[in-house]
Amino acid sequence: MATATRRLKHWGWGYEDQQPPRDQVEGIARAVTDRLGFEVDEIEEPVPLEAVELPESRLKPPKELAAMFSAERYDRIAHSLGKAYRDVVRGFRGEYTSPPDLVAYPESAEDVDAILNFCDDEKAAAIPYGGGTSVVGGVEPRMREEYPAVVTIDLHRGHLDPEVATLPLPAENAAIKSGKHPSVSTRENIEAARRFIASQRGSGSTELLAALRVALALPSEADRARSFVVITDGYVSIEKEAMDLVRAHLGDANVFAFGIGSSVNRFLIEGLARAGRGEPFIVLNPLQAAVEADRFCTYIEAPLLTKIRVDFRGFDAYDVDPPQLPDLFALRPLVLSGKFRGAPRGSIEISGVTATGAYHRTIDVSAADGSEQPALATLWARSRIATLGDYEKLVNDSSAAKEITALGLRYSLLTDYTSFIAVDRVVRNTSGEQRTVDQPLPLPAGVTELAVGEVPSTPEPEFASMALAAGALLWWARRRRKERHGAH
Repeated sequence: MATATRRLKHWGWGYEDQQPPRDQVEGIARAVTDRLGFEVDEIEEPVPLEAVELPESRLKPPKELAAMFSAERYDRIAHSLGKAYRDVVRGFRGEYTSPPDLVAYPESAEDVDAILNFCDDEKAAAIPYGGGTSVVGGVEPRMREEYPAVVTIDLHRGHLDPEVATLPLPAENAAIKSGKHPSVSTRENIEAARRFIASQRGSGSTELLAALRVALALPSEADRARSFVVITDGYVSIEKEAMDLVRAHLGDANVFAFGIGSSVNRFLIEGLARAGRGEPFIVLNPLQAAVEADRFCTYIEAPLLTKIRVDFRGFDAYDVDPPQLPDLFALRPLVLSGKFRGAPRGSIEISGVTATGAYHRTIDVSAADGSEQPALATLWARSRIATLGDYEKLVNDSSAAKEITALGLRYSLLTDYTSFIAVDRVVRNTSGEQRTVDQPLPLPAGVTELAVGEVPSTPEPEFASMALAAGALLWWARRRRKERHGAH
């Protein structure tokens, strides 16, 4: 397999030709030493690629697929670790204890399918590899002792065309076979799907948005309703985009959100449920799985109306939410809220499709009870605040914050910016000065310290890379000096 002339470093950030000269590294070391206040005995050099101890590959691809795979030293080492701090330090010191046996570079949907079938035949673990940052250690093949072989599938855009890049292959840490059309719900297809899911093992990053896009883009039949179930721990940073996508396709498909894991991102799961006009389902441990699965099956087992359309005739309706309606289930009533201007006259036209054919109903607005219903205004305001709040928390939208505040004040509602207060006559803060306090919080259950910190999206400049390496080396040098002094 041919490789590009300019390669990324097998450890850390940046390219191989971006290594700074020795005098610059020493200058960085002196600056860090002065800053931290301790001396350094020596400055280490990164372990060269050819000097890294690497176990032999345990797997060989068949001849017809050989062009898609690589067992080269660089490819295996470069796909062994992420780019978290501890990964950079281990890579610098040449500590690669769990390399993949093969690295695959698919270039089409057919390539991906062939790779996954090969892994299935060989009982090999398949790990999707995207940008490779992996601050939580997902790309690291730490299951070498549990599988006869490990194959890392490089999904970087340099190796994939746009069609493959949007396939839900790395969704929720495992590659998913995806065709151009949904399969017919036969007993054979259901059993095949179960076998495939049972064979998967989660690892790597969560590419939720790509999976949603591909699923919602699948062709649909006019006489059938579609439902998608999102199953994820929610460790993503694209909550807003995912919620927007679900809301935009309410009339095309039903999306239900399952949060699974010891520390589920409830904000995402509950936000997706609100965007899809449904309920969230949370599974924190294996004992809850069957209970929540049964509840979900009961929740969707009685669909009543699909392809729902609501039109307002003869009066001006505005601020209607949601803009589109998903399917109606017996246990999922749909609430459409909004406001209108002028006199209450005209009609509301509701149309859709039932199991027996087309459905249509006309509601005469002028015939409705004209008495005041203050609770309706409050319900609309609560719904609007919930929607605005999901986005405001994600993008720090000042306009959304102002609208939430205005709604809270107008409708006397408790929000993130309005509250009911009790006035105390005793002044506690006599100076009137505010003080910001950093409150440490525990990590979620089951999450390591590797999740702490920001994730860069592109290779960092060489100075930042070497500063990080220098800091790592200073730490190791200080640790060794303490060990030597302790021995004396």
